[in-house]
Amino acid sequence: MIGFFCQKLGGQEIMDKAQLRAKTKASMFSAAIGDAFGSPYEFKTVSPTHNCVLPIIDSPFCTEHRNFTDDTQLLIFSAEGLADYATQNQTSPIKSDVLIEAVSHAFQRWLFTQDMSSICQDPIRLNGGLLEYPFVYQTRSPGATCIDALKDMQRLSQPACNFSAGAGALLRLIPHAAFCLNTLSDDDYLTVFKLGSEIAGITHGHGHALVSAGIFNLLMFLLFKGLDLDSSLKVSLHFLLTNKNIHNLYIDKAHITDVTILLLNVVALAKSNTPTNDAIAAIGEGWVSPQALGLAIYANLKAKTGHEMLRLSAWHNGDSDTVCALAGGIYGAIHGTAHELMPYIENISGKPELNKIINHLVPKFIQ
Repeated sequence: MIGFFCQKLGGQEIMDKAQLRAKTKASMFSAAIGDAFGSPYEFKTVSPTHNCVLPIIDSPFCTEHRNFTDDTQLLIFSAEGLADYATQNQTSPIKSDVLIEAVSHAFQRWLFTQDMSSICQDPIRLNGGLLEYPFVYQTRSPGATCIDALKDMQRLSQPACNFSAGAGALLRLIPHAAFCLNTLSDDDYLTVFKLGSEIAGITHGHGHALVSAGIFNLLMFLLFKGLDLDSSLKVSLHFLLTNKNIHNLYIDKAHITDVTILLLNVVALAKSNTPTNDAIAAIGEGWVSPQALGLAIYANLKAKTGHEMLRLSAWHNGDSDTVCALAGGIYGAIHGTAHELMPYIENISGKPELNKIINHLVPKFIQ
């Protein structure tokens, strides 16, 4: 594979996997930071004037421990499923059916930690791995869509039988984008998009969620590759506008158009002089995947600092924890391990365990 993470050695090009691992860890940690930062604002009503006077950084976050939500729980269980797959399958092409089963199995294990069970007829391993960490058994406001889809899953290969476009479909994809970069050719955008859609489809069945997940996976793939956010968005939007093979993935053309238009509007708003509170209101509240992705991208395009990015992604009348987690994941993929928000990982409850888990899992799927 010839990628952006390449160095010359003895006339051959090799990938700097250590750099990719570091960026992946930074993105996952930053997502957890965003999740914990945004969670207290969820369901809060925000007036336009508040957006102007909110402190640059939420000062209690600097001194108080906060909990991440089910978004981060599913992120690490998704990474565990990916690690289980990658241990046996490191070469391209990616066996998507096998990978989906591995991630579905991991999600069934997560369902067990929430003191619930499913009607799945396939065997589920209910010991070892993440199940050895007591903190994963804590209930962190799990979304009804994920719970219901996993409870109703009869086979690990079964996609969700619902019409949910909820924002919870997206964050789980961060490790998969990195794995795609490590495994696929640099320009296999369709496979990257398809895999993102299929992993989202484990729990979410609406086309808006599937398109948003596919394009988020591609966006993160390009950011891990080394492109800046502007360039990554241009490539991703060009893919949505021009790749006719997307229609062969059983995704409605109208859903592709809807997500494309929303993201184009996000880019336009970020480049305009529209007041941030008006722009955020125009994008939406983030309860559905396209809006959540749009808000996370807008916060990263508009903000001049990581603190401002957190503020913009959290301070709205909607799904603040998920949007802030997505924005944090994007920010970490762009800036790596040295960015200004990384010290806040110390303020997350369960940080020692989370640190151990991420540092253990990432090398398993980026070998």
